[in-house]
Amino acid sequence: IGKGATPKNNLRSFFWTLEARIRPIPNFIFGFPIEDFKSIRENMKVWKELGIMVKPHFATPYPGSEWFTVYRKQIEAQYNGDLEAFILDLGDASKISAVISHNFNAVELVGLREMMVAQNYREIDNYEKIWRENHNLSDDEPSTLYKDKNYTHQRV
Repeated sequence: IGKGATPKNNLRSFFWTLEARIRPIPNFIFGFPIEDFKSIRENMKVWKELGIMVKPHFATPYPGSEWFTVYRKQIEAQYNGDLEAFILDLGDASKISAVISHNFNAVELVGLREMMVAQNYREIDNYEKIWRENHNLSDDEPSTLYKDKNYTHQRV
């Protein structure tokens, strides 16, 4: 997210916090632009390995952020051109305001988050089959609609 946050850095910080006898309260963001089924499963695996319970916040393109700048046209489209309505709808990221995901819509993000919290791999697997069929993606293709020449896991 442009702040030096990587899985490795986050994991190291988590354990440093524990070593300092501070109880960490993990804050997790879900619905990044290139979030896909693989990243969903990876996140769930890490939560289980670390023994943490998380209800992720939704990736939110706050005004002034890079995401707001990059996705402004899509944000405006979701609010029928009314940026004030978007700003009034912003909250603490516990609910969806504007979707910036290339792969999932708001309904999918809410449902997938609930399945993640419940560690329900079965339903995520079932939905991925439906999602792939709806997007004409075979099982051997990456589960993303994101197209960028610099993105190594893009659909070809």
